[in-house]
Amino acid sequence: MAWSDRPHRFTVLRRPGWDYLAAWDAQKRWVDEIIAGQRGDTVILTDHPPVYTVGRNGSETDVLRRVQEDGTRIPIIPTDRGGQVTYHGPGQLVAYVLCNLAPNGFEVKGHVARLEQTLLTLLGDLGLTPRRDEYGPGIWVGDAKIGALGVRIKRGVTYHGLSLNHDPALAHFAGIVPCGQMGGQVTSLRKEGVELERAALERRFLQAFKEAFQTDLDEPAPE
Repeated sequence: MAWSDRPHRFTVLRRPGWDYLAAWDAQKRWVDEIIAGQRGDTVILTDHPPVYTVGRNGSETDVLRRVQEDGTRIPIIPTDRGGQVTYHGPGQLVAYVLCNLAPNGFEVKGHVARLEQTLLTLLGDLGLTPRRDEYGPGIWVGDAKIGALGVRIKRGVTYHGLSLNHDPALAHFAGIVPCGQMGGQVTSLRKEGVELERAALERRFLQAFKEAFQTDLDEPAPE
């Protein structure tokens, strides 16, 4: 059965300012619950205190400095997602997508393409001209990267997801070789002239997500 031919829903959770290790641990627990049939597909909107994460294809040698010019000391966390080194911090929109691909034939490439399409649709609606790049997963505006992707699959269930630079401290990206690209440029919505409150950005993101994943969303009342 094709993705678009089956009933499908995601539950939306919001966890602002979530500690990265706590978020990672929660995802792993919830993936096990999805595998056991105890939880449905879930998309989590969050951001993190400053952190450098090293994916399975990355190396800590791509972290050039931990202490930034503004005095911020940024920890390094090796993680199990795909990809290389990236930065997370306040001012990003991070979306973790926990999704059971098994009913869809374990279509990993299609899942990554839907994540990318979510950002392409969102950024296009905001008046930008985003693009994919042959180098690897992610979304660029001009020659600068604005959205990063990295996923992990366990028994047909995805976790991790994507990040979009809303208005982060772009100087913190200078502390790494972002996604393995020496001298790679990074941009944000704010830098590109898009002024948008976080709540409005989340609403637009979820609409683009619904279109890309051909899904409905359940949003529980705030805890």
